[in-house]
Amino acid sequence: MLWSIIAGGLIGLVAGRITKKVVLWESSQMYSLV
Repeated sequence: MLWSIIAGGLIGLVAGRITKKVVLWESSQMYSLV
């Protein structure tokens, strides 16, 4: 039970970082196009 919570938290952190990088990259691409 505890391991699943820890694993879920780690996956959430990694997914959050990836989505942030993707959003930042996409926004920078949009600005460069303008």
